[in-house]
Amino acid sequence: IKIASGSTVGSITNSGTISGWYNGIYLDNGTVTGSIINNNSGWISGSTYDGIRLISGSSVGSITNGGTIVSGYTAGIALYNSTVTGNITNSGLIAATGMYWSGGGAGILLSSSSSVGGIINNTGGTISGILTGIALKSGSSVTGSITNSGTISGGSIGIRLDSGSSVGGLTNSGTISGSNYAIYVSTNSTLANLDLTGNNTAHLLGDVLAQNTDVTVKAGATFGNTNAFDVKSFTVESGATFNMGAGPNTSGMTDGVTVSNGFTNAGTVAIADATTATITGDYTQSGKLSIGASSSSSYGKLLVTGAVTLSSGASFDVNVANINTLAKGDTLSGVLSSSTSLTNNAGTLTVTDNSALFNFTAAVNSNGNAVDLTTVAGTSVLGSVTSTGFNAGAGAAAVLDGFVNGGATGTGMDNVVTALGQLSSAQAVSDAVAQT
Repeated sequence: IKIASGSTVGSITNSGTISGWYNGIYLDNGTVTGSIINNNSGWISGSTYDGIRLISGSSVGSITNGGTIVSGYTAGIALYNSTVTGNITNSGLIAATGMYWSGGGAGILLSSSSSVGGIINNTGGTISGILTGIALKSGSSVTGSITNSGTISGGSIGIRLDSGSSVGGLTNSGTISGSNYAIYVSTNSTLANLDLTGNNTAHLLGDVLAQNTDVTVKAGATFGNTNAFDVKSFTVESGATFNMGAGPNTSGMTDGVTVSNGFTNAGTVAIADATTATITGDYTQSGKLSIGASSSSSYGKLLVTGAVTLSSGASFDVNVANINTLAKGDTLSGVLSSSTSLTNNAGTLTVTDNSALFNFTAAVNSNGNAVDLTTVAGTSVLGSVTSTGFNAGAGAAAVLDGFVNGGATGTGMDNVVTALGQLSSAQAVSDAVAQT
């Protein structure tokens, strides 16, 4: 289908097949005042250029895809100096399976000052390209936002903004992936914000390079990083959880999270046992830092290159591993540390944990640049059995307390102490003693 030379049509709806050697649907200074709708059974393809191609000031009201829009070389949907005034909405497949030239190979390509009102990729929808999932070039823009709950993937980059392009914002609860970058924003382009939502549904596979972008894990969301971030700021809102890993880079960036305007933890940052996470920049905490721990030498750590500020409400949590060799008096050194300075405005630091027998205290170390946690006795085994009325177990409980307080012995009793240490209530400890 070709609409050219100032021609205008109302809408195009497809439930069959529209295909061309060059393009499936081609607008050259043409207008679709309404929508291009490709229904679930619809197929639109261009073998050597684009599935849908708009050039030379063409305009479409909106594009909705529930089927397949595919290009053999350039882009599933491509705009050059053209406009989609509303949204591109996808619940099917928009893809480029080949790459004819270096700027092609994109699921959706906006170039030459093109604009789209918004891009919505719904759950089950896929936007993919052999090079880039979504690419904006040469001053192009998404005037609203990109919202993804499906999959956006590129062989190299998931979403790319280059050459003065801009996007109003990006909300992701799905998967965005690229072998080098999940998201790449050049320094002369703008992505106002990246909001991460969903309960462990948002995945960014590949580095995120967006040095002018504010990243937020939104309240109620749980998100874990797979690779590295280099962004303007990173915020974990109250009620949000950021499962922070080491963040190995895929593009040559610095591992972990790099911020120019600070990392703010008002929710929960959780770091697994035996994992060291790094923030390059400053860190402010009014929420919780939760670490996994299995021994005095194996536990989660957060290293900060800049200044650390513990604000009112800052706290710590220890997730004692199912298999552990912790004992009373063990110190977990530097669970949070700064290479420059640490300021504690929170006063006494509270620590919670999941163990009935072990508690932990927190203190800033003597150098003033780190927080150490020390293992102290929680509810004793004897206290557990007496508080639950199992007085017959008092003798065995007193013996077990000796092993709990004495640390590792190298005998089979270490396994018993390990099992007791991972129990979370006095009743559970009492029940365990009854079985010994």
